[in-house]
Amino acid sequence: MTLSEIWEAIESGITVYWSNEAYKIHPIKSNGSKYAKETEKNGMALRCTCTRNYFGSLLAKKEFSKCFIKKETGK
Repeated sequence: MTLSEIWEAIESGITVYWSNEAYKIHPIKSNGSKYAKETEKNGMALRCTCTRNYFGSLLAKKEFSKCFIKKETGK
C-alpha cells in the first residue's frame, strides 16, 4: 500500500494490518522525530502495534508494502 492509501483507509475506519493480522496500524500523536516524519499527517504519525503484546514502533516507509486490508469473505 502507499502512504496515502493507508491514511485513507484508517480515516475511513478500515483496519490496516502489517505483515499479518497480529499487527495493526494506527495513528498516534507525532513526536516530530525523523522516524515519525515519514508518516506524519496533521500532527499524527502511524504506529504498528502487535495486538498480542502491544510491542510496536513507528511505521517506516520501507514497510508500507507489507501493509494490507483484510479481504472480507462472503457468507
